[in-house]
Amino acid sequence: MLIMIFIISLILLFFMGACIAAITEKILKYNFHFLEFLACSFLFGITASVAEIFLFSILNTAFTAKNIMLFSALPITVGSIIVFNKLPCLAHALKIQNTKAKHKFKTIELIFICGLIIQFLWIIFFVYLIPINSHDAIANYALKAKIFTLEKTVPSGFWTWPEETVSHADYPPFVPFLMTWIYAFTGFNDYIITMILPILYAVFLVLFYSLMKKSFTRTYSLCAIFILGTTRQLVDYATIIHADFFLLVFVTIGFFYFSLYVRNRQKSHLLLSAIFFSSSIWIKNEAILFNGVFILHAFIFELKNSNSRREALTRLYETLVIIFCLSLPWLIFKHSAGMINSDMNLSCVTLNSVIKNLKDMPILLDLFQQEIFGPKKWNIFWIIFFAVLIWKRKNLKKREHIYEIHFILLSSIGYFLAYMFMTENNLFFYVNTTISRFMLHFTGLALIVLSFLIENETKKNFEE
Repeated sequence: MLIMIFIISLILLFFMGACIAAITEKILKYNFHFLEFLACSFLFGITASVAEIFLFSILNTAFTAKNIMLFSALPITVGSIIVFNKLPCLAHALKIQNTKAKHKFKTIELIFICGLIIQFLWIIFFVYLIPINSHDAIANYALKAKIFTLEKTVPSGFWTWPEETVSHADYPPFVPFLMTWIYAFTGFNDYIITMILPILYAVFLVLFYSLMKKSFTRTYSLCAIFILGTTRQLVDYATIIHADFFLLVFVTIGFFYFSLYVRNRQKSHLLLSAIFFSSSIWIKNEAILFNGVFILHAFIFELKNSNSRREALTRLYETLVIIFCLSLPWLIFKHSAGMINSDMNLSCVTLNSVIKNLKDMPILLDLFQQEIFGPKKWNIFWIIFFAVLIWKRKNLKKREHIYEIHFILLSSIGYFLAYMFMTENNLFFYVNTTISRFMLHFTGLALIVLSFLIENETKKNFEE
């Protein structure tokens, strides 16, 4: 019975997101592909649920299923109508596509699909019988969600509670608010809530595949998501309640839409990229860095490649409007609530502390090389990535690649500088406990770059 209620809550999220996806299509004059529409609907839905709980907290409205249904009734109803109206059209489109492609799967494609299904089922079976168990989930996201659920609101002064009371009270609320939304229907349950991660894992791979198909063959796209979906570190984070996996999803999809925009200059891709990047600010503080790098690259790209200055300014204006509208509510609230970053306090940064961290930089480099060359978490993913960068170094200067490489490089520099400014713990402790999860944020980005770089060399093996 509880599982059915959980599934129903996810369906409601999907219908709510479908309404937003349909509105997005209308405003951006963009047609989602079949799988793209389904996956984006779910991601838009979970984002809307977070915004809804945030609004309830501002209005002092109780976090109950009744209030949620009253507030969400219209978008859920509209979304369900849209989905059912789209089904005949989508079925027709798929039928035409099947006819054109002579839709017999190759043996290698079936291997990729079966491998991903087995991996997905393994994740399901792994999390189904195990409650929330990771330290960060228990001490941070799950504890916050439990407090919100039991209190049916955000307690007064919560956002400035000390670390001894709740870990990282200042963190963006995406994960605990999403958990709270689901708990409103299922009741507090440490077992059932973990199932949200396998669902997000599947949605992420489906959307990644759909975007790959815009540029590559089916076989090549399946190969890419097989590599991504079976990477040990990604699979591990798909089994625990952790914000890093959510950040991976939103940043990767935002980056992918931007990569498509650089190649086809379809404005809707730029604006979709802005939607996903700005939504990520509700997930982790690191997303502010990704948004800054995105805005910088969008600005440079428009100035260099637009047909006119007016077109460039219009697109940049629309991009900034989306980012500000979606991210400012949380940033303004965070500032007004007096939240202080519990990890990075710039007032504590001194010349001596920076010099000390710089002297300890070999520690960071050593741990970094262990991540790259150690197969335990990444197989040989990063070895292949850096090898291809060296092999294809001449191609990195091309327009379609240079923005992607600079995006990853500047974001990495931002992470490095953050390490240099961490003063509450010694550098070894902080790097040792965070570097693998921080590299997870770049995994999807690296695979996108890799896919475009070696496309020509793989055409013979991955032709339709």
